[in-house]
Amino acid sequence: MEPVSMIVAAVAAGAAAAAKDTASTAVREGYEGLKALLKKRFAGDKGSEVALENYPEAPTVWEKPLEYAVQESGAAEDEEIVQAARTLITEADPEGAAQGKYTLNISGGTVQGVVQGDHTRVRQNFGTPES
Repeated sequence: MEPVSMIVAAVAAGAAAAAKDTASTAVREGYEGLKALLKKRFAGDKGSEVALENYPEAPTVWEKPLEYAVQESGAAEDEEIVQAARTLITEADPEGAAQGKYTLNISGGTVQGVVQGDHTRVRQNFGTPES
């Protein structure tokens, strides 16, 4: 899974799991740790801060703004944030992680239009539009 999607997926998984009474300490701490790293990265960017805070309550509304914030802030290139997200996903969804749900390996050649996720709907257009 590419870093932007993995970080957003980790926020989603962490928020969902942490909201349950059955969430493990590792999941709760991992979620809070990831949020703290992202808050530090987003510091001073009010739009990004708002997207992170509001995402758990309305993920469909805040998903794209959070993805944009992660991309534009450089969080997707921050190894500490990426590793925190990877660890949180593994803790929050061990079965999915064990099955490779969050792993994407691409090697060789040019790749366009990779889509990964549950219940994904995508429309992709590549090249020059026909008249």
